[in-house]
Amino acid sequence: MKTIERTIFKFIWSTSNNSNGIDRISRSIMKNEYEYGGMKVTDVESLDRSIKLRQYVRAQKSKHVISMVQCLVTEDCGQGRGLNQEYSKITDKEDICRSAQETLNIIIDHSRESYNNLTIEEIETDRNLIDEVSSINLKTYLERKGRVFLVCILKPILREGITTLGELVQSYEHEQNINLNKNIKIVLNAFPKTLLDIAQCYCEDINSVREGLKHILISPSTRIPIDSITAKELQCILKIALKKVEKTNFTNKLNFDFDTSNIIRFRNHCKNSKLRNIYFRLIHKDFFTHVRMEKYKMTQTDKCPRCGITESISHLLWECPHANNIWKEYNNFMFKVSQSRDCVNNYQSIYTTANQPATTLIKIKVIQEMIQILRPKSWNKDKMEDLVKDLFTTENYIARKNHELEKFYKKWSFAITI
Repeated sequence: MKTIERTIFKFIWSTSNNSNGIDRISRSIMKNEYEYGGMKVTDVESLDRSIKLRQYVRAQKSKHVISMVQCLVTEDCGQGRGLNQEYSKITDKEDICRSAQETLNIIIDHSRESYNNLTIEEIETDRNLIDEVSSINLKTYLERKGRVFLVCILKPILREGITTLGELVQSYEHEQNINLNKNIKIVLNAFPKTLLDIAQCYCEDINSVREGLKHILISPSTRIPIDSITAKELQCILKIALKKVEKTNFTNKLNFDFDTSNIIRFRNHCKNSKLRNIYFRLIHKDFFTHVRMEKYKMTQTDKCPRCGITESISHLLWECPHANNIWKEYNNFMFKVSQSRDCVNNYQSIYTTANQPATTLIKIKVIQEMIQILRPKSWNKDKMEDLVKDLFTTENYIARKNHELEKFYKKWSFAITI
């Protein structure tokens, strides 16, 4: 799996001059969702675990002989015909079953951590949550946590037929036997306060303490039945549970407040993968400025080749007089076609997605021109209009090929006369 992951990221960062590309953006960021600054790159371990767990769940419900084999393999784990919430003993008889049981433990631990962020109102109105927590098997939970002494204290409680957390909480309120009540109190102290608060919402007339896993939490307020969850959804959960993803702090990275909704809006406006990649590099400051190229010994100086001032990312895109002139011509064009609300009036607005899909494409094409190794000089009205005409022609060709001319004309109506 390590080899596969290295191959994936070598492919992402490789160039014609260097087939063994060096990571320029953290892998944990690259693996995250688009809205968090990522590229949804596959995490190989999460994919591996997801496929095996999905197979494990399917086999559990199947009438195929594999279901019988799986039951035989896992019978010493206390599984039976249903899926457990968690496993204190992981089977070593078969690799897929072993991986699936480990994965279920990872997912349930991650879910329980997330319950710390819930309000009382959210807890009281979530029946599935109360059912799940109330159904926690006491012995399995304590064995997983390595609480051997508490497992011994639990024995007289089990003899009373109390096996789940919901039953334990209810018994503590009504138990008359003083010694048994002491044992119950000691065992309850082994559980986090959040889980106890949830279990206290258990009501025999409404909730169920059927042991086993019925639903999986895929987001703070969404649960999916275990039988219908997909490998893709499992991957999203596992990336977070295994701490394989990291959210980009754009405020620190860009030194201003960046609205992450711009990312999804840009992807909706632009379907070209190359231009999407340029926007991704833009928000991650991944352009090769002369400051950066000097650091990696790619150039002899960090000075801008156009004006002689140190070329940082802000200089490249805004502060250089030549860059400023490019945006001036861009703004003039936007005024000409009555799209003035998409003008670029400061450095921060370079990162803002335009209001219209067509102007979004024009803006990112301008940025593409600005980051070329040969930096553009002497930009004028004719170059600006030539850029738009070339883009218009390309988009027109794609629309004709895909039989989407009506959509194209609606999108580019303001530029047809240019």
